[in-house]
Amino acid sequence: MSHERGNSIEATVDEVLRSISVTPDCQIESHLNGAEEDIASKLDLGSRIVEVDGQTVTDSGELREVLLSGDLSRKVSMKYEKVNEPVQQVKIEGSVRYDGRVSALARQPSRDAVMSELADEDTSLTTLQQTAFLTSPSKSPKTTSRSDGSPSVANSASKTEAEVDNSSIASSSAFTAANMGDAPDNNMSTAEYNRKSDVPQLLEFEQITTPVLPEEFNTQSRRASEGTVRRRIMQAVEMVPLGACVICVCHEVNPIAEIELVAMTLNRPIVTVDLGVKLRLRPKPEAFAEQFKAAMHEGAWFVLINAHKSIATCRVLEELLKEIESRNFEGISPNARVIICMEAHPHFPQFL
Repeated sequence: MSHERGNSIEATVDEVLRSISVTPDCQIESHLNGAEEDIASKLDLGSRIVEVDGQTVTDSGELREVLLSGDLSRKVSMKYEKVNEPVQQVKIEGSVRYDGRVSALARQPSRDAVMSELADEDTSLTTLQQTAFLTSPSKSPKTTSRSDGSPSVANSASKTEAEVDNSSIASSSAFTAANMGDAPDNNMSTAEYNRKSDVPQLLEFEQITTPVLPEEFNTQSRRASEGTVRRRIMQAVEMVPLGACVICVCHEVNPIAEIELVAMTLNRPIVTVDLGVKLRLRPKPEAFAEQFKAAMHEGAWFVLINAHKSIATCRVLEELLKEIESRNFEGISPNARVIICMEAHPHFPQFL
């Protein structure tokens, strides 16, 4: 039977397979009928299996591969973690490097500086409101007195307002005189205006045609994004030192297509390994190591696609890079590069 040791549990492979069902991220989804009582009590719902016999597992495919790699009657040691369980706080400040810079907490402004900034914003807002009130035509007494006393000035003012109104109306075809009808006379009674105008009280916004962005807009933005990615990849492969990796994390852009274009431009051979395929189609560790060593000796670009799908293979790559580094990169071509295309993953090897 099984027994617990800290956050680990030991049981036979057969007992594990007959007791639990897991989600794609190795979280315990349910207990099966006839489950072992000890396993069900330790691996409760919401627990997540993170390691089997010292090998990290990140998805249900890797978990099943490790469990079925030997005899079903053998005992395995599984480490697990519980969801929403309080853990020791990790100090991030000074422990994470991003673009060659050590992380740090942002400087907090002093209380006096914050209060001064808020006071300046209130003052500018009040001034803006007063300016808008004084320059409004309907509220300005100067405009009213001139309109009453001087017909010529009133005509010029109305002409200026008419020009502004005409420019506004010309920019929108939904509010022309043909659509809105004639403007009501101030001396006309409500009943007379209702008989004269047949315009509905509410506009039918469904009939207003809104301009659609042209197709060239999306094409140009996509080209700009692809051009930026291509330039960054070219800069990375030129600047990265021997033995280091170029990691591509892209959104809405296919990085392998850009990498192949850069490789063609620089006349570099490329070796591609896709870890997003089914488990049985992925290369075995021995074949993976042979592909990697051949690419490094020939000066090719070794490109790993969907690396987040198999962290176990990433760990194999980590060991290979450590090995060639320990041999001082003997026999490795200076043109060789290691490029990893992936999505963010919490268990990605830190060495890479």
